Amino acid sequence: MRHPITFKLFFCVLLVTVLFNLGALAQVEANSQPVAYAYVGSSVAAQQDYSQGIITGFAVAADGSAQAIRGRVTGGISGLTSAAGFVFGVGQLGTTVTTYTPQSDGSLRATSAVNVIQNYLQGQDEYIGNLNPDRTGKFLNVGAVWPNSDFVPFAIAANGSLSYLGTTIGGCGKSQALLTFSPDNRWAYDQCWGDYSKYGRQANGVLDGPFDFQLNQPPSMLGSGACQPVLMSSSSLGYLAVVWNGSAYSCDSNQGNLLASYKVDPDGNPILVPGSTVAVQVSELDVAFDPSGSYLALAGYVGNKSEGAIQVFRLQSDGKPVALGNPILLSGVTNVTSVRWDNVGHLYAIAVGQGQQSCAGSDSKCGLYIFNVTTEGLTTAPGSPHMVTYPSNVAVLAEK
Repeated sequence: MRHPITFKLFFCVLLVTVLFNLGALAQVEANSQPVAYAYVGSSVAAQQDYSQGIITGFAVAADGSAQAIRGRVTGGISGLTSAAGFVFGVGQLGTTVTTYTPQSDGSLRATSAVNVIQNYLQGQDEYIGNLNPDRTGKFLNVGAVWPNSDFVPFAIAANGSLSYLGTTIGGCGKSQALLTFSPDNRWAYDQCWGDYSKYGRQANGVLDGPFDFQLNQPPSMLGSGACQPVLMSSSSLGYLAVVWNGSAYSCDSNQGNLLASYKVDPDGNPILVPGSTVAVQVSELDVAFDPSGSYLALAGYVGNKSEGAIQVFRLQSDGKPVALGNPILLSGVTNVTSVRWDNVGHLYAIAVGQGQQSCAGSDSKCGLYIFNVTTEGLTTAPGSPHMVTYPSNVAVLAEK
């Protein structure tokens, strides 16, 4: 006869085992469900049109692991960006913006296109340098460059198509046409000849300006200091972060770069936050705040492009940035050229090597890197890096 206590003990162990396995299965299920999608633009070797290439999609789980999406898209990859639930890319020798619509499995399908240079800039010798969605994600200012610079405004329709708003604004002749919108979305800033110009943003998405304004150089703890503002990003908490370069010929300094934060007043003028200057350890190529405005990623390299690197800062309540640990060094690559965030704590980075051949072999480290970012620091997500041949940039969409 089976002892009742032994039977009860057996039943309890069995129940605990079942519950544990159910919990493990639930965790696996949660980790397998995408929370975001990353789309990497990559060029094709020996192709003469630099703006045409391949877009490879990745479905990203809660732990930062990612699976490549079947069915890559061939099309415009220059200036790849996302807004209003769509991905936009520039192709056809930098003349045309294509809208890519995500499908139920995360793959992309080209659904519309507009030749901005031919239709709205009278076929001038300019090409599209950057795509600039505002903070609402409802408007896209297409930035064209060389020999002039212009901003061509479009509204993004419900189906992702672009509708011209009728007023093109001329910018600085030597601009990158890369806009940073102020935290309140009423102003936009564009780098021009080692300084920045300011534009007013009207309610309908059209820009007005440019207007002069003063961006005060931060005090330096590095001697002669950095003198040229080169990168800017906007925090939803009401601040701008500006990277100042100390190696420019006009600075008469090789003391390194600085990061400083600025509070933006109602007239769009940045006011330097006292004590916010930080000596950064990464030579800059890109910078981006996360959607919460709390974390700032600075991407580039260390040394003489010996290793790609990323440094993350946390913005304190007083607006001062504090480094979230030491820079992350990525061996096997020489540059980190593009960084983006999703809204669940993942940082995405594109890493490349010196010259195309370094990204072509089976042992290449070039491609998409994904990191988990918390108050404790930065950790590489499982499975990273995801190899992509000749990667150039990345766009990120949240799971709907």
